[in-house]
Amino acid sequence: MARPEIVQQLVARLPLPLKRLSRRLLGRSEPVVRQRGCGVIEDLCYWVADERLDTVLPLQNYCSILFPTLDTTTRGTLHLFDAGGRALGSHRFDVPAHAIVKLRVSDMLRAAGAPQGTGFGTLLCDIAIPPAVLAVLAAEQPFYFWDRFYISYVPRGGAPCFVHGVDKTYVAHADDRGMQPFYPSGKSYRWVPEIPVDLTQYQRFSVAIVNRTEHAARVTLTVTDAADRTHVTVASVAPRGAHRFALTSDTVAGLDARDLRLCVDGIPTRWGRPVVFKEFANGAVSAMHC
Repeated sequence: MARPEIVQQLVARLPLPLKRLSRRLLGRSEPVVRQRGCGVIEDLCYWVADERLDTVLPLQNYCSILFPTLDTTTRGTLHLFDAGGRALGSHRFDVPAHAIVKLRVSDMLRAAGAPQGTGFGTLLCDIAIPPAVLAVLAAEQPFYFWDRFYISYVPRGGAPCFVHGVDKTYVAHADDRGMQPFYPSGKSYRWVPEIPVDLTQYQRFSVAIVNRTEHAARVTLTVTDAADRTHVTVASVAPRGAHRFALTSDTVAGLDARDLRLCVDGIPTRWGRPVVFKEFANGAVSAMHC
């Protein structure tokens, strides 16, 4: 029998209609081939904890919603990485049934002894499937949850802004075989927001990129004004790492800052859209996946 990776390479070379048909017949995409048994698909999320913003995670025991009559008490682990994808530390926490756990990243960084000046990076949150739920799903394998929780960014003295996860990163198996990457390697996708940017409206404007693959990604931000003048910035984003493009009057010098169009090339995963942060002079913040 042909190995799964060879089959997937052949499928990738087919015309789109045949590719869709073959995937329906095979029933599994490349990452799903490795999903045997039960587990959770995890998303790698961007965190920031600098002098202006902090990150708060409201983590819900979603198994209590899906299985309200079962004992869904469980545990979770928060893994923190810096912008270069280097591990900063992990934090174990209890997750009661029918409850929510709130974790603040700045507290976790202090507890992990993170170096000063670690202003942003990525995080991975793994909430274990409760034993009672695993027992119910024993006859339904393979069965994998996708935990797309919301993450909130909180300005100092201001109201939080919420963004949900957008892409898969790791396959966390319930039998503790460890986490496997959902994307063994990246590709190159383009992101173009629909609405032009008037940079004069914001105190700080930034675009955060997360690399959810096991290889470095070369990402390019192109900023163009109404007269088609451009400014290009290139960055290398480490595996499990992040990069923050900050747009200021200096970075777009020579362009009309009141009417800017953005384009990001080199995004390594299909759904991994950037996070756009708009910080206003009154302390409010708006964050969104565009």
